[in-house]
Amino acid sequence: MMGNCAARRLAQRGAALLLLLMLLVLACSAFALSALRGRDAELLRREHNARILAQARQALLAWSLSRDGTAGLGHCSPTSSPNGRACSPLELPCPANPNESAINSIGTSITSCNSAANPASRQGWLPWKTLGIPKLLDAYGEPLWYSVDRGFVVRMQDTEARKINLDSQASLRVFQDGVELTATGDGAAAILFAPGPALAGQNRSPPYQAAQFLDAAGIYNNAQAGGPYVAAGLASNFNDQLLLIRGQELIELVQPRLGVAIASQLQSHWEAFQIAYPPAPSASPVPSAPPAPTAIPEAYPYPANMLGDASCRDNVIYAANTGCRSQTDLCAGILPRAANDWTGQGRFATPAINRLPVWFRQNIWHRAVFYAVKQGAHCTADFILDSVAEPDIDVLLILPGASQSARADNTQLAANASLDLALYLEDAAHQNKWLQPQTREFVTPACTSNDLMLVCRQGVCSERTRLC
Repeated sequence: MMGNCAARRLAQRGAALLLLLMLLVLACSAFALSALRGRDAELLRREHNARILAQARQALLAWSLSRDGTAGLGHCSPTSSPNGRACSPLELPCPANPNESAINSIGTSITSCNSAANPASRQGWLPWKTLGIPKLLDAYGEPLWYSVDRGFVVRMQDTEARKINLDSQASLRVFQDGVELTATGDGAAAILFAPGPALAGQNRSPPYQAAQFLDAAGIYNNAQAGGPYVAAGLASNFNDQLLLIRGQELIELVQPRLGVAIASQLQSHWEAFQIAYPPAPSASPVPSAPPAPTAIPEAYPYPANMLGDASCRDNVIYAANTGCRSQTDLCAGILPRAANDWTGQGRFATPAINRLPVWFRQNIWHRAVFYAVKQGAHCTADFILDSVAEPDIDVLLILPGASQSARADNTQLAANASLDLALYLEDAAHQNKWLQPQTREFVTPACTSNDLMLVCRQGVCSERTRLC
């Protein structure tokens, strides 16, 4: 009898232990499931932030690439200059003031943020209203923050010493795990931040400041105006998400548009030449005495001399027909700056229409573009492309991409462009062409090159590319 009671007590204890074990397993499973759900929710929030940052990035690129100096397009700023509006591709807007009190101005870029002495003016909210997009919020309902590099921020007047062109180089720096993500000249022109929820010690009450939203990791702090900035994984003391617009990328997006502008002007010049000096008829039904010889000007402006003419290198905006003039019989150089060189004024009875955009002259884009011609009595040799003579090509252009080494500090008035063509053109076959303008051998840019080559035949230009 006693044995049976002991057996029952042991069985009851075993059942209790089994029940306790089951409860423990269920508790652990519930805890694990709860943690998993928490991680999934946070992952979804960060994926949302990544999408919102990408939308903001695309809006900034579209705004920048659409600028052309035309009223109402690209939100150009009016100036008192007779040249129109200071408005150029590559420019990025100033941030919006997080503490703006005027209802109609919330989300609009501040008036000016180009002062070298005030980097804090170039950090604030993404200016969604200026970009023409809805207000973008991260997964915690916070507006996106935005920092912009001084070298790429909007110019407010065309007389400003700072220029934005192919010589521009972004300087914003970002580090991750002690390694620079923006090394070797690949600086950021702009950085977008999704700030996430407030961390311990962050009080997000007005007036808003960057330190209330943006975090630090190690020696770097995203709230420090001008940086250097930091990207890091999610942690208890860091939850910022970053997305960059690199200066090199922005320049190379503008490059095709620059080619279109130059090609359009060359075509305009060719058409004016054809009107002024129409080709002779192929045959005449009635024999007549040959006409007296007439001096016929060339169909295109000659290049300007980057090496010999200092006005081709500086950041000065000269009068319309002075500075960096076309030089007769120079076969290779850069694009001239003087307006008459592009219109044929004084050479053609009916000058060409000047189709070069206002931003082209205001920001001195000409000085980085390699330009060679076949015309006149001196520049008669055929272009040779990839070891093949091309007798029908009369103009060859090479538009450089972004440089990893600074060519000039374009924020300064005395920012002279470099005389080293290797800083502009990547293919070795092209890097002596300023020193030897008579040489006619060229190669189609390599697949790894960021240069853009245009070849022109009787006023019509086309891109020359490799099949990669």
